[in-house]
Amino acid sequence: MDRLPLRECARRCGISLDTAFKWRHRLLDSLQKIHRSIKLAGVVEADEVYFSISYKGSRRLPPQADREPKKRGMPSTKRGLSNEKVCVPTAVNLEGKSTGVVCNLGKPTTGNLKAALGSKILPGSTLVTDSLGGYPSLAESCEAKHVQIPSKKHKKGIFNIQLINYYHSALKGMTNIRFRGVATKYLNNYIVYNNFVTFAKESFMEKIKILKNEIFTFRVEKRSYSANISKENRYLYSRINTYSEQSQKNVKLCYNHSDPRAINYDYFYKENLCFRDLCLP
Repeated sequence: MDRLPLRECARRCGISLDTAFKWRHRLLDSLQKIHRSIKLAGVVEADEVYFSISYKGSRRLPPQADREPKKRGMPSTKRGLSNEKVCVPTAVNLEGKSTGVVCNLGKPTTGNLKAALGSKILPGSTLVTDSLGGYPSLAESCEAKHVQIPSKKHKKGIFNIQLINYYHSALKGMTNIRFRGVATKYLNNYIVYNNFVTFAKESFMEKIKILKNEIFTFRVEKRSYSANISKENRYLYSRINTYSEQSQKNVKLCYNHSDPRAINYDYFYKENLCFRDLCLP
């Protein structure tokens, strides 16, 4: 929730850096379920944002990279919208809902825009976009009214795309500055991370409750290793068994027994507990 770097997350939770990385992406994978259910209504602003392809964390470049390795922050070898840029079509509305997904390399086609945003915009909405040629067809397929701002203009009547521009600024600030760049293969997870933490209008405690209801399944049980348990999960399972006795005490004090999914947050924060102490799977 605080957009902390992985090393700080690992220090606070008392786990290794590798485990912090895996736990973060398990949570972000679960946030994708919430993202898939998002529908945008009312005034919807849409635009695309571009990221340089990043192979951060890879020991060697794949054959299709077709370039030499470079350090983070170095410019692309090709100018403009080339196949070294990843296109992310995004859309937001005035209610704090947002969506975005990695779509294609370079400039998007009408089909790319429809694949990324076509199922997210509800009929009867007002779609506000820039002058890119694919948006009229997108608005027609969504049965939405289309307001297209002319090139080199900032607004058309009362409509503008300042909100989507702010969304892009926040997304790039988190990925490129806060986290010092993220690998392209994980970019979709960081998009939903930004949507939930930065852009959604719910309060901090409301977001905690959403995470609890949608992601966390609280249960304390013995687990045994089997061929179906992957190697990377075994460390987590061993931690669960190690904390099993203390976790049962925490569960009794933290749970509201009339609602097994509710947590006594006063005790939770007073004792400086973390979700690991409740034996999260």
